[in-house]
Amino acid sequence: MGPGTRIDAGEPPQRQSPPNSYERDALVKALARAFRWRKLLESGDYASISDLANARRINFSYMCRILRLTLLSPKIVEAILDVRTDSQLSLQALLKPTSPVWTEQSGVGVSCNSVAKNLTSNLTT
Repeated sequence: MGPGTRIDAGEPPQRQSPPNSYERDALVKALARAFRWRKLLESGDYASISDLANARRINFSYMCRILRLTLLSPKIVEAILDVRTDSQLSLQALLKPTSPVWTEQSGVGVSCNSVAKNLTSNLTT
């Protein structure tokens, strides 16, 4: 083969989706982080999401997306945590913005501004 010869290796292998237990583990870990970070914010240890993100050396945008999980309805959280159910929820789907109103949630995400407003209103009440 010369220097200009192209080798056709065929199509790249298809990516297999992770087993359900891996997806569930990622969801549970994300929920735990979200509620731990929310507790740190509500306790006053950090003045803002930005302060917490900087202190933890975590991307602000990522932290906001994970904090949205604290606004999920209890039914969705229970479905994630209940190992007996075959939850079709994915972390990727849950991180997408959606209504913080539980009755309007269809199993997918909320915005960083709504997280901040929710936390602020909880601190003042």
